Amino acid sequence: MFNRSGITRTVFLFIVLAFSGCAGLQPLPHAARSGDTIALAVGSPEGMTRENTTIRFVSDAAPGTLVDLTDNITAIFKVAPDKLSRVAMDSGARSIPANSGHEPYLGVVSLDLPNGLPLGTGSLTINTTAENPVGSGVGDELTVALDILPGSGEPNPLAYMHNEMLVGGLSDLESIGHCELRPEFDPASPGSFPLFGSVDINVRIVIRSDTGDAVDDNAFAVVFQDMGGDTGSQLQAFWNRDGDILNVHFVSPGGMQLFEPRFAIVPKPGTVIQDVNYPAATYHDLDGLPVSGPPIKIFLNGEEALVA
Repeated sequence: MFNRSGITRTVFLFIVLAFSGCAGLQPLPHAARSGDTIALAVGSPEGMTRENTTIRFVSDAAPGTLVDLTDNITAIFKVAPDKLSRVAMDSGARSIPANSGHEPYLGVVSLDLPNGLPLGTGSLTINTTAENPVGSGVGDELTVALDILPGSGEPNPLAYMHNEMLVGGLSDLESIGHCELRPEFDPASPGSFPLFGSVDINVRIVIRSDTGDAVDDNAFAVVFQDMGGDTGSQLQAFWNRDGDILNVHFVSPGGMQLFEPRFAIVPKPGTVIQDVNYPAATYHDLDGLPVSGPPIKIFLNGEEALVA
């Protein structure tokens, strides 16, 4: 359970409201003191991390002076709507999968403002190489207004309660080390392939304990994305492992679109991915006949991997 500070309650209320627009681009709060923690809604980017993102602040009172805030980023994470909510069932969020290739979510950046920022109106500029959905109007440079108020605040880690103790923080919401596989997909041409009745993906992935020992299937998780709210594909997914070969099976009575059969392999604590290569896929149409399909791409921690 999150602590009860006012900023925590406001941050998550803001996230709910921003999602209804699908590409929220504003800070919360919109006015803050130097030293405060704020949250920035940054659309729905694919693969946005601290490593590929920079943030600068410029005051209207000193337009020639840029303040680099990149080192003040405390977390970059995703927030998804309740799958039973109006946002999930009847809003622009439903178009995110076909326009991006990933499930609906809102990207959020938490940022600790440094002390000594000039008072008054100004703006934050966020640059990232991560891509937002096609047609979202969000490019690789985002600019949002921010007013700096008098006084001095202090960072809020937004810790949560566990066993009657405050632990963790928003950084716990960031993606941890993982490997993701998905068919090559161009959001600008979502209909480049027909609907598939089944897709089988297999890959050689060497998963071991920290000491190099073999592990069982409980040492990692296979995580599927949920894109069914707008596809009607009735997608079902399951997997099995034979030694170092992972086989993942997608079946769709209603016909799945190309962006749907994607998944991630997430090692649990004490487990590492030592190697991953030789991805392959078999595609079938709705009549069960073999058809052609695109190659499978591998991403390690969000970055495309060049593998055999």
